[in-house]
Amino acid sequence: MKIKQADNRKQRSCMSILSETFRDFAENTSIHGLKYTVRSDTNPYEKMFWLLIVLSGVCGAIYMTILFWERYTSNPTRTTILTTFAPTVIIPFPAVTVCNINRIMVDKVDSFVDELHLKGDEAELAKRALPQLLAFTHPTFTKFNVTELQTLQAILENNEITDINYIMKRITQSCPEMLVKCVWSYKEEECMELFRETLTVNGHCCSFNYIEKFESEMVHTPYHGPSSGLYLILDTMTQSVQHTPLYSKGMQVMK
Repeated sequence: MKIKQADNRKQRSCMSILSETFRDFAENTSIHGLKYTVRSDTNPYEKMFWLLIVLSGVCGAIYMTILFWERYTSNPTRTTILTTFAPTVIIPFPAVTVCNINRIMVDKVDSFVDELHLKGDEAELAKRALPQLLAFTHPTFTKFNVTELQTLQAILENNEITDINYIMKRITQSCPEMLVKCVWSYKEEECMELFRETLTVNGHCCSFNYIEKFESEMVHTPYHGPSSGLYLILDTMTQSVQHTPLYSKGMQVMK
């Protein structure tokens, strides 16, 4: 009889410890809603409601963990080191892309509009509407007027211009205008033999050692050190009116 009473006291002691531990955890945890399941001023229905909410969150977290684990195991990543003795000269030089922060040149807009066949005040309207084309890629930066854009579309169609890529090339800085001098591996080179025009998220830019699929191999340099790479002298063509989402002037370099 004494042995049973001792076992009951031991069991009650364990249950009380677990209960106190859970209450202390629920009252101090950052998990929202769990503290309402142990508060004395909460009625049983509210406790049941919050307990269901917490259990639903735990079940959802377990389910998402299982999904992520299955995705990870179905697409394993393996890293294999082919050699630790390869010379550094076989490593391709990083691709470098240079973009003018100013996406649209005012003087180029004027020249482009002057070539169009326009009537009345269409020239001024076209000059106002052309910079609004940036709204298609930066809607939070450029404010656009639908009526003016529709009128601009009609003007361009009347001039048999329907390619927006062609328009942006005409009103942005070209690579020959941007690249003044290029030095590669201690030797001055013709810039347009090193660079090519590329279309990026930042507009039309100039890229060095950028290779698309099925093209020739990337460029390597046989020299070492910071002076053996690529040196450029650039013309920013800074203007008083800047059409850029960066609120800055100059060049943006990506690699």
